[in-house]
Amino acid sequence: MNITIDGLAALRLIRAVRAQRIEDLGPEVLSLRTGLSAPVFAEGKRWSAKRLSTALARFEGLCPFPAKRPLDIAVPAKDKRLRISGIKNHVYGHPLPKNAFVDLGCGVSVAGPELLFVEMGAFMQPAVQLMLGLELCGRFSRDPMDPRDGEVSFNIEPATTPEAILSYVGACRGMAGLRQTRELAPLVCAGAWSPTESLIAALALLPYHHLGYNMAPLTLNPRVRVSDPCMDAGSSAVPVDIHTNATHSRVPDILFGKTGVGLNYDGGVHLELEQIAHVAAEASLATAETPSATAKVPRAHKVDSSVSRSTSEPCASDMVVASQAVQAAIRQVRDKYVDDRRRDRDLWSQGLAVLPVTREDLYQKGGLDTLMMRVIDTIEHLAKRKDTAHFEVPASPALARMRQRLIWMLLPGARGRQLAREYERYMSTPHGHIEEVTIVFV
Repeated sequence: MNITIDGLAALRLIRAVRAQRIEDLGPEVLSLRTGLSAPVFAEGKRWSAKRLSTALARFEGLCPFPAKRPLDIAVPAKDKRLRISGIKNHVYGHPLPKNAFVDLGCGVSVAGPELLFVEMGAFMQPAVQLMLGLELCGRFSRDPMDPRDGEVSFNIEPATTPEAILSYVGACRGMAGLRQTRELAPLVCAGAWSPTESLIAALALLPYHHLGYNMAPLTLNPRVRVSDPCMDAGSSAVPVDIHTNATHSRVPDILFGKTGVGLNYDGGVHLELEQIAHVAAEASLATAETPSATAKVPRAHKVDSSVSRSTSEPCASDMVVASQAVQAAIRQVRDKYVDDRRRDRDLWSQGLAVLPVTREDLYQKGGLDTLMMRVIDTIEHLAKRKDTAHFEVPASPALARMRQRLIWMLLPGARGRQLAREYERYMSTPHGHIEEVTIVFV
């Protein structure tokens, strides 16, 4: 048996493999490369809808068949197409670079990460495609079935490298979307740690005509060594002799070229006030619901009044535990805040001006434009000369509105999903899977 999954279904499978969502398939399988073969079932037998559904059952709904939308299958020639309802054959008329597919075993292969990046140039917006490249070369993976709002997998190995993508793109010929892909491939960077980080980086890298800030090149999450008289930079650090030259490292999210200026995204986890409120509410509820001893004694029994008074009140030990839980939550938030401020101080000591990015900078109108203007001002101030003419935020109200709409469209939540659908209806491009172009956007 042999069949090759392509398109968005292949992207779902690659994400699932990276996140170890498929039984017996770990990230190491991405190194098992193969070429494109004709779809065959078994000697003397043909593929059928039932046989295809059975073959894909091990992937637990990642390749639903039959489904509302066709399943993409890669074939090497027109005469090798599958004649099954619900299948969309993708014929590769031009030779592909060697080993463009990943062998998942049991006769099933999928388009490799480099090929996927190229293919998505025909379906995705430039910002979306670049974010996909940052994800494939980064240390996170979006949810296979709900990439916008689903669970993100962190601290995983990259699926490929910027160098591999660039080399692959250079070897491709005659593929749809190749022009856009060739423009974006040199901008792909390694080292992205999160979806939000990839969004900010993509907008910073993109040229103006793609609604970006044209601030390439940049480096993601470079490790900066910092001399520290404390062995531990946390709030519980124990001072040691300053002459021991103990060191630790700090990792700014983004550094812009050789400017010494960068960005750090301080999202909700950097000041989890909601967590304090949640713990306090749970503690209050727990103490309020503490059962009294008198409630358990039958009315017919006589109970000493002193015992009754003491046991009808909330248990003192429960109140202590609740108070300790709240204090622990406060300390945790405070420790994170202190570490972030020490991070900023450490980076300044190394000559780096790393500006904070907040959630509000993304969700509030004009927030990211204002931030990028501050970045440019800082670059010019530190350089003490006006040689950053290529760094600017064009003062066009129309462009600012379009960019803000794009930012909102790329963010999680209902508003982003709705804007994506409006964009798709507006574009009305006559290619397949139009409703999925931006909804399953990265």
